[in-house]
Amino acid sequence: MLTLVERPGGAYTLPRKFIHIEEFGTASKYRHMGIGRAMTDFIAEFGKLNGFPKIELDVWEFNGVAMQFYEDMGYKVYRRFMELEI
Repeated sequence: MLTLVERPGGAYTLPRKFIHIEEFGTASKYRHMGIGRAMTDFIAEFGKLNGFPKIELDVWEFNGVAMQFYEDMGYKVYRRFMELEI
């Protein structure tokens, strides 16, 4: 699932335009077949054609397989969400 985000700038933020990947995955029996790469390549091409210069996503820290996949695809960490259970 994708969300197309266009945010105007504000007092403390710059304007931003990006595609946010909300939900993404490949069933384990279909991994290492190029399906994930094909889907991310499709999203990137869609973004280029429609003026969205960036793709963003969230990935759980415990999901090392997904984190490695995204890093292999060239994604970089630019922000980290943290929590404190009380």
